[in-house]
This record gives sequence, structure tokens and C-alpha cells, in this order.
Amino acid sequence: MEKVMKSHEVFQEVFKESSVKQLAEKLGMSPAGLYKWSRQDDERKNPLERMAWVVRAARNPRLMHWLCAEAGGYFIHNPEVANGKPLPLTTAQCKVVHDFAQMVALLAKESANGALCKNARNIRERWEALKSLMEYFVVCCEKGAFDPQTMDAAIHAHIAKTNRKK
Repeated sequence: MEKVMKSHEVFQEVFKESSVKQLAEKLGMSPAGLYKWSRQDDERKNPLERMAWVVRAARNPRLMHWLCAEAGGYFIHNPEVANGKPLPLTTAQCKVVHDFAQMVALLAKESANGALCKNARNIRERWEALKSLMEYFVVCCEKGAFDPQTMDAAIHAHIAKTNRKK
């Protein structure tokens, strides 16, 4: 599993690839102020740590959904999987693949017709739920908690939960 970078390390990497001077100008700050964010001893003061603190305190995914949308992406929560404990894939795998295929077919049809998608919100919700489920599979595999005999129940529960939201 990939190690999560500390916030000051993220800034160090960004500053290697971007002009600190130009970024500072865009933000109305001094380059020295930006460089402080990349110091380990100043981690609590940088904006990434502050945002992480707000997200942890609020425990509301809307904050991350908004932030990711601002960056041109989407937030997918990584599910928690207990190390070494098989969690609640076989029949349900087909359901997930089928749902993905149906969604792609629907989008292709609407695109070919030149029509705007009238169900964009529902498609977005379904897409996010399916991405979340696939992330669940990957995390289970990474943690050695993938057990085809017991995974079906978890998948069916996830699908039922997704269908109840509609």
C-alpha cells in the first residue's frame, strides 16, 4: 500500500515542479511564506493541514466532495478494512460489472443522440457508488482481506445501500 505523504512533503514536491515566485504572486503572498508550508516544523500552519483538521472535525464528506470538484475531480472514500480479517465477491462481481456496462451503454446512447442527460444526478450518484465499491475490492486485496466465500454479503449490502439512496 502506498505511503501517504505528510502535508509539508506535498508542498516540497509541488515546489519542485512549480514556480514558487509565480505561485506566491497569484496568492498575494511572499515566496518565503509559501516555503514555510514545506517545513516539517510548520505543518500545523499550512493550508493542507488546516483543511485536513476541518475535514476530520466535521466528519462530513461534502467538504471533500467540494474540494475535489474544485480541483476537477471526485472524492472516493477509501473503506476501512481490518488487517487479516476476511470481509463480507463472485455473483456480486457480475452485478458490479453489469452495472458499469449499463452505465457506459446509457452514456454512449445519450452521447450518440446528442441529448443532454436528464438523469445526470442519478448517474453521478451511481457512478460514485460503483467507484467506491471497486475501491473497497482493491483495499480488501491490498490488506489480504479478500475472501471470495464471504465477500458476497458485503457487496450485496453495499448495492442495497446504494439502491436505497435512490
